[in-house]
Amino acid sequence: MADVLITSPDYLLLDSEEYNRAGFEAAKYLMTPPLGDYQCQSALWRGLKFDDLQAVGSDADFMLFDPNQDQVISATAHHSNVDYSLYEGCCFTGKVEVFLSGDLIVDGDQWLDRKGSGKYQKRSASSVF
Repeated sequence: MADVLITSPDYLLLDSEEYNRAGFEAAKYLMTPPLGDYQCQSALWRGLKFDDLQAVGSDADFMLFDPNQDQVISATAHHSNVDYSLYEGCCFTGKVEVFLSGDLIVDGDQWLDRKGSGKYQKRSASSVF
């Protein structure tokens, strides 16, 4: 069986120290699985250093990253119905362009696709696990 690494930016950029935030702020960081400690985060970064990555089932959905631009994260610029961001006010280097089936649909903070253009893809459970 091949080694598989699945993660998201939350596990790469945040750690369990977020649960020490005052009041209800810590609740924003509740997720499954929960955030790990710094050692877990470091292990994920080490695990991402592969010589080659293979994308199973790729269909021209991808993201381009421009490291020559900066942006400040704000929920007001997101393309979702969530009214907060775990990264609210954080400055990041880089601009993202998102492509769906080869078409540019997100250019930085600009949504270019039409509402309802996505399609639910029913699939069976992964045989990898």
